[in-house]
Order: sequence, then C-alpha cells, then structure tokens
Amino acid sequence: MSLLLRYLVKGLGWELGKTAAKEAIDELRASGEEPEQTEAEARAAKREAERAAREADKARVRAEKARAKEAKRRAREVESELAALKKRVDRER
Repeated sequence: MSLLLRYLVKGLGWELGKTAAKEAIDELRASGEEPEQTEAEARAAKREAERAAREADKARVRAEKARAKEAKRRAREVESELAALKKRVDRER
C-alpha cells in the first residue's frame, strides 16, 4: 500500500512541478524579458556565432571557386568552338 501511495505522491509532485514550470515560462514570455545569460551560456553563444560565421565564409569561398571553375570551363568551351570554326573555314578555302 505504501508503494502505491509513494507513486501517487511522486506523480502528483511531477504534475505540480510541470505546471509551475509552464506558468513561469508563460509569465516570462508575456513580460517580454529575456532571461539573463550566464557567463558560460554567453561564451557558448559567442562560439556558436563565430562557428556560423566561419561556415558562412567557407561557403562563400566554395561558391566563388565554383563560379571561377565554371567560367574557366565556359572559356575552354568557347575556345574549342572557335578552333573548330577556324578549322572548318580553313578547309573550305
């Protein structure tokens, strides 16, 4: 019997705690205030922002390289077509 009572009390405590936490979160959202970050959270956020900036830079560099590679490919293609046209003109003369 005491085991059943203990589980009931734990379950009731869990529900009360969960309800209190939800109410506190709702109050915080309603007030529009952001909770203050701890120093560790601020450092973690800064690291994450720096990491995102590095990834953005890497993506930008990759895009630039891809554009340069595509431009070179197009230039080779144009040169190849021009050479083929010159050969055809020379043969026709």
